[in-house]
Amino acid sequence: MSDIVKVQKAAREIGVSQRTIYYWIESGDLDMVEPGKVNLADATLVFAQKQVRRIELSSTLSKKFSRDEKGKFRLLSGRLNGK
Repeated sequence: MSDIVKVQKAAREIGVSQRTIYYWIESGDLDMVEPGKVNLADATLVFAQKQVRRIELSSTLSKKFSRDEKGKFRLLSGRLNGK
């Protein structure tokens, strides 16, 4: 049996804002099973998928920057550092 919970409880359980849950609903990533309620397992899955995408994007973007011998990002000049 799936846990059908109010958006407020789902947000609290997952650690995101209620607005984030509603954004996922509006974008089609999450279904509202009843007015103001979502499946907690589905919401948790969407959260995990978003985290993976965020990590993948960070990794891809960080490959554009060089690192020193300690693995720290080197300071860049010009457009890439906002100067």
